[in-house]
Amino acid sequence: MDLFPTVADILGLSGDVFIRPLDGISLKPLLTAELAERPQPIPFRFGQKLALIGNRFKLLCDDQRKDVFQLYDLITDPNETVDLSRQQPEVFSQMKQDLLAWNQAVEASFAGRDYPAGTVSPPDPEPIFWYDAPQYAPHLAAWKERWEFKSYLNRQRGAGGGRRK
Repeated sequence: MDLFPTVADILGLSGDVFIRPLDGISLKPLLTAELAERPQPIPFRFGQKLALIGNRFKLLCDDQRKDVFQLYDLITDPNETVDLSRQQPEVFSQMKQDLLAWNQAVEASFAGRDYPAGTVSPPDPEPIFWYDAPQYAPHLAAWKERWEFKSYLNRQRGAGGGRRK
């Protein structure tokens, strides 16, 4: 959500530390009471569930595949019991449009379409056993002679498991 922009702001990091596009804003002004309301709504996504929380209203979708949304007034109805989507059509329409646009941006990020490299991060290296890593090679002979590891090595040899150098 807004964790990195907030931490970067608190630490005084320059704007060039961010990977663009930057999702979220610094919440430092809210934490330091410099700002009473958040200038942008907070979007959420988990599985097929979506939500957008403004300062007063919350738009909720339990399953985006069904395209059913509810609107709640968090000030007058903090328990979210009365759907106001029909009574507040302008608010409902704008929040739904904003939430769906944000969700499309999330999909683009997952697909790597909004990053120059076409991916968020390089692929992970292939996993290897620690004793196959070249940086451990100089230490393996001494390790095999230590009494603490003898029982492990004997179990591995007896079970036919583990590769040995």
